[in-house]
Amino acid sequence: MRVEVSQHEKGLRKLPKEFSQGKFRNWGIGRQIEEQRYRYKGMASRHFLFARVLILTLGLCGAYCRDGYLLTMPLVLRGDTWTQTCMILYGNTPGEREVTLSFSKVSGGERWVILDDVFTIGRLHCEDFMVPPPGHYKVILSNYTGNLHDPVKVIVLDNKLISLVQTDKSVYKPGQKVRFQILTMLTTMMPRTGPIHSVYIRDSNGSRVKQYLNLTTRGIISLDFQLGKEAKEGEWKIEVNLEKSDGTKRQKTVVKFTVKKYVPTLFDVKIELPSDTLWYHKIVHGRVCARYTNGKPVIGNLSLDVECRGEGLWLFAVTPNYHSEDDRLKEAIRRKRPGLLRRGVVLQHDNATSHSANLTQQWLQRCGWEILPHPAHSPDLAPSDFHLFGPLKRHLGGMAFETENDLISELRNWFDNLDVDFFRVGIDSLLSRCQKCIDLHGDYVEK
Repeated sequence: MRVEVSQHEKGLRKLPKEFSQGKFRNWGIGRQIEEQRYRYKGMASRHFLFARVLILTLGLCGAYCRDGYLLTMPLVLRGDTWTQTCMILYGNTPGEREVTLSFSKVSGGERWVILDDVFTIGRLHCEDFMVPPPGHYKVILSNYTGNLHDPVKVIVLDNKLISLVQTDKSVYKPGQKVRFQILTMLTTMMPRTGPIHSVYIRDSNGSRVKQYLNLTTRGIISLDFQLGKEAKEGEWKIEVNLEKSDGTKRQKTVVKFTVKKYVPTLFDVKIELPSDTLWYHKIVHGRVCARYTNGKPVIGNLSLDVECRGEGLWLFAVTPNYHSEDDRLKEAIRRKRPGLLRRGVVLQHDNATSHSANLTQQWLQRCGWEILPHPAHSPDLAPSDFHLFGPLKRHLGGMAFETENDLISELRNWFDNLDVDFFRVGIDSLLSRCQKCIDLHGDYVEK
């Protein structure tokens, strides 16, 4: 903060001790100190000081000045509300001074006198005043000698009232009762007591179907009205009109709600399952939550069916002696997803000897599946060859097993510790390799 004092101001006198003792807060200004504007003007030096916070103003109060004054006024002014201004005169010569504080329209014409009183040197004087209507003003401090400073321009804001309207729900069915509350407040966030000019209920066409006039409230009021059984569906409105005490301006607040025929949900069921699981996992952990719309838990019996609905490429083996898995798959599809088999199954079949044997071909013909010709070098499209056997070989390298069970145990441990991403990479590679093999007309993708 910058304070300017002319060099010829000597023999200055200390301001009253109330400033340095922190009694400034007791003058009714400290409560909203962050919204205060402090103006200082030395009558001799005609300098101007602007501050926002209490500590800066107290820093000034330790200064010594001659024939000056300190004037405080809220930074935010709202029209037609009461507020307070405080001023203190100081000087070397005891006595009294007559001072006038006024608001004048910038455009000229109207003038409001806020303070017109006799001040004692060294004594604080505070005055409540009614802020003029909203607009642009010049604040002028004067006495019998004329203006004590250049006019300071201020803006007086509109003193808008606040209306909050809340319905008991957002959607209603025809024939239901609509309950709502209206809370009216001042800009100070204090409840407003006084009449509500009118409350209108308008249907989806904008027609007024209900009205309340000249309601008395002490801040909050509860109302309700009955919807007809044939109430028009759509967006309805609650319109609240407040009127200022002087009747100069009416303020409108509109809240919307919906009227429609619907079947309310009694309770919601939420199922949480892992995003990935492996085929050899016998147990899949999940969570099922059921709650009523009011948040209370549902008590009852749960019947849960879990199905595999994978779509896309399925990889399995078909040989003369090994197709029981395929038989079970076919039966499961027929039972759980009827109609899917009738849409047809397209099989891209391995052309190795065991897969192209007569017994294998006969079984495939009985299934009625469409067999696509396979590229010449099938290992390129076998994930076990291009993705699984390599890492498995590196893992088992250098190990020795005394029994077959030891080997099986090690293989199971290795598979159990594989991450889901390992299998996902192999499946993704199968798709890209298949397309590449087709583009190369059956040539090797890679050896």
